[in-house]
Amino acid sequence: MPGNMHTLTAVVCFATSIAARPAIEWVDCHQYVPPPLFQNFPDANVSVVPPTLHCGQLVVPMNYAQPMSETNNITLGLAMYPNSSDHSNAGGSDQNTVFAWQAALGLNDDFQPDFSGLLEYDLMMMDVRGTCFSNPLNVSIEVAEAVLGPHPTNAVEYHTFEANAARMFRSWEQLSSPPGIIKHVGTAEVVQDFESIRNALGYETIHFLADSYGTYRAGQYAATFPRRVGHFALDAVVSHGLNLTIQAKQDVLAINRGIQRADAYCLNNSSCPFHEQGKGAVPQHKVLESVLSRARNGTLSACLGKSKKCSQKISAFVVQTTMYSLMQQNPDFPLMFEILAAALEGNGKGFVSTSTPTIDQFWAIVFLCNDNQAIEDKTFAAFKRMHTFAEQYDRFGVQQAVTYQAQLICSAYPFSAPPLQPVELEATMLLLTADFDVYDPTERTTFAWKHTPNSALVVRHGDDHVSFQLPKQQSTEITKEFLRTGNLPAAINDTFVTVYEPGSKREPVADPYDVPTGFAAGDVDSS
Repeated sequence: MPGNMHTLTAVVCFATSIAARPAIEWVDCHQYVPPPLFQNFPDANVSVVPPTLHCGQLVVPMNYAQPMSETNNITLGLAMYPNSSDHSNAGGSDQNTVFAWQAALGLNDDFQPDFSGLLEYDLMMMDVRGTCFSNPLNVSIEVAEAVLGPHPTNAVEYHTFEANAARMFRSWEQLSSPPGIIKHVGTAEVVQDFESIRNALGYETIHFLADSYGTYRAGQYAATFPRRVGHFALDAVVSHGLNLTIQAKQDVLAINRGIQRADAYCLNNSSCPFHEQGKGAVPQHKVLESVLSRARNGTLSACLGKSKKCSQKISAFVVQTTMYSLMQQNPDFPLMFEILAAALEGNGKGFVSTSTPTIDQFWAIVFLCNDNQAIEDKTFAAFKRMHTFAEQYDRFGVQQAVTYQAQLICSAYPFSAPPLQPVELEATMLLLTADFDVYDPTERTTFAWKHTPNSALVVRHGDDHVSFQLPKQQSTEITKEFLRTGNLPAAINDTFVTVYEPGSKREPVADPYDVPTGFAAGDVDSS
């Protein structure tokens, strides 16, 4: 095999060296088909495993601070697209064994990663500990759903929410195996897992393609094992060292931009039902503003079935969470307009979710809480201060943010976490962000770039979270070129991408109305 390895979507943190090289057990891939594969590609044929896919397991310490033993071990699931036949079978990152399957089966679409141009490398994907094939955490959906309701508005509601969150964590602790694993599902341990896999495969260095929360792990791995760093591309960076109050403000600013991007899409498309109302139609001009007003005064209901009976009242919280969801990852503005247009007539059927939560949607909570020591004050007063500070920047009344949930849920987390501090990285890296990423605001990548002085910054002018999942975009080709060569791109300033060289200064975030909308900008049209 070549002397380096490429991994998708990150995982990382404080790791200790392992004296003896651990052994990977290669297994039958038919027994380890990742469920997300069929969510992305329902017709995927897995009856014949291609020779370019290997699946494996590696036993590692649950707690790296203690020797591995019968009671101190977990099993990591991994999958590989090997460029040589030296090894059989492997696994993934987050729930990312799925991407090794996609690469091996040649499955691609306009909004899924395309690894063409990188297949000369051995691609390794791991399901991070606590997920999928790596000792998945176990909690009942009923218990977990109790933390999904409206934000508390007073101390009594806050204590009720806190009690529900504490019950969820106790359930995880009691139902998950091996006992005590919940305390060791964090970036600190995942970084060591990556190092264990690198050591087992015998690579001197690794190349790392990390996206979203994976970038948090990639950065920590680079800080912990600098001699192992090859070409690291961090896409939609989750930065170290930002307190939650600043993150909440950034969330709100990103939501504002997301609403304005929907408005810009409407301006650019005559099919939008609010097109004739001109600029400002979606956020104001009796659209979103009016729908929220209907929800607050109790005149927005869901009219379902052939009888069109309108019985289920739609709350403002449901409108807000749906709008927030529609702006994240592959924003589907035409669907948003359809839902809003019906709601203006009093029918809020588009705000009624038909999907049932699954346990994998909650796994990230434990990582978030294990990694987060930013919550120094766990009182309702502290939450209210953060919420009030951020909401002064809220122009359109969406009032949702991942950071709010992090503060609420992790305030009840019973275990300690590492201190909050920036990570300083001297390695040459490529950092990427999108101006209108609502899920991971672009300001966070800018903050991380200031702490990686030898790195270039790629700003994609458009929508969506994570640029690499838009395979036909210019930013994706820049990423692949860096992963292949390790050479940073030269400075450019084009319609859909701007590249900043190390040491330069980023310009302000683009005006949402100045960047073209549509497929090239990362928009989806489900119709």
